[in-house]
Amino acid sequence: MYADILKAIADAGVVGAGGAGFPTHVKLKAKAELVIANGCECEPLIQSDKRLMQNEAGGIVSGLVLAMETVGAKKGIIAVKAKNTSAINILSKFIQKQKNISLFKLRDYYPIGDEQLLVYEVSGKLVPPGGIPLAVGVVVCNVATLYNIAKAQDGIPVTHRYVSIAGEVAHPKTVSAPIGITISELIVAAGGALVDNPALIIGGPMMGRLSYDLQTPVIKTTGAVLVLDSEHPLVVKKSQRSRHAASLCCQCGACTQICPRQLLGYQVEPDKIMNKSGYSYVVGLVPEFDPKKLWVRDDPEYRGLYDKPTQLVNKVSKECSDCNLCGAYACFMGISPMYVHSRLKQAGAKPTARELRSVHPLRAQRYVPTTRLISRLGLREFNVPIPYNSYKIIPKQIKLLLKQHIGAPATAVVEKGQLVKAGQLAAKIPAGSLGANLHSPIDGVVQEIKPAIVIKPS
Repeated sequence: MYADILKAIADAGVVGAGGAGFPTHVKLKAKAELVIANGCECEPLIQSDKRLMQNEAGGIVSGLVLAMETVGAKKGIIAVKAKNTSAINILSKFIQKQKNISLFKLRDYYPIGDEQLLVYEVSGKLVPPGGIPLAVGVVVCNVATLYNIAKAQDGIPVTHRYVSIAGEVAHPKTVSAPIGITISELIVAAGGALVDNPALIIGGPMMGRLSYDLQTPVIKTTGAVLVLDSEHPLVVKKSQRSRHAASLCCQCGACTQICPRQLLGYQVEPDKIMNKSGYSYVVGLVPEFDPKKLWVRDDPEYRGLYDKPTQLVNKVSKECSDCNLCGAYACFMGISPMYVHSRLKQAGAKPTARELRSVHPLRAQRYVPTTRLISRLGLREFNVPIPYNSYKIIPKQIKLLLKQHIGAPATAVVEKGQLVKAGQLAAKIPAGSLGANLHSPIDGVVQEIKPAIVIKPS
């Protein structure tokens, strides 16, 4: 039975919809006591999971039951922000007959959707440094992932996902977007952009990726598109034009005091990496990161590490979740410790897990309310309802990226010129590799195979 569920999930191409896209059939090959359905949607402005919970609560609960059955969990909890009363009321109706499933209401602060924070809030358990929730008998799945698990049992593959289009658009809305549709077509569906040469933040404003390419396709992990003027302060920050040299850090410690992981007891101390390392250049003036351009202050413990980024970054915990509160919220000088840490890792550094401390006694008092964060980011005018629109989008073209999940790129099983049907397998998991299947969301004709499968409607 469990093997059948896992096979259906693998066949359908289900991946973690709320994060990096880890293949779900691999994630559920485990034993756990508790499965948490993550419906927190902690990023500001995003409302795709909220609309999914309102529209597909039954499927989410069914997917949770299947996930619990697969990992042998005796308990399931759906974690939702208390402010989402409509979603809570609808979900409550579907769990009335489920003795082992309950709802957990959370405060509205950022980044409560982070797995480590969520596990602690819901279960009181702390994931060990360097570990995953499974280490404490917990599996966390996004609500969209659970919905896709339920559909997989009916033989329906992942071909669409809920996406919120917000910001500088005429009519912000949430739609069920075909995987592979371009961002430009989603913007048209939202009434068009209200600014010339818009900047796109694909994902949430805190952790989302900045792009100017309107032809970027939607993938299985795309939950939102934020359209902004290219001169908006948030865009300027993300494009690094306003980031000063790390050596200007005044060591106020605000970044560490507000770090969510540090407050849980993990040794994440962004002020220390700013103290012990700095840039010898202003980001933006040097096109590529060069670890040899790092310099280290005259500290015997760190002297000589300027050309050894791995050793340098090992002074900082690997528990950084890249939530970006340090740079986008805490630092009044526009410096981003997260950015420094990320670039060190890109240079080959491998930070280590360090001993867990006790939970900070003032943790609850240092929550960052989402509304306050939205104001700090300059996004208050865009903090509006993003309703679901059920009309069917007929794309001009589908571009299925072969790699839109953790693991190896999928291998195409269709050929140029071939007719395909909606739901048909277009690319499969390479033999012996970690990966996920891809399916065509439309009836059409294959135009290209590499680097992506391009399909035009027939």
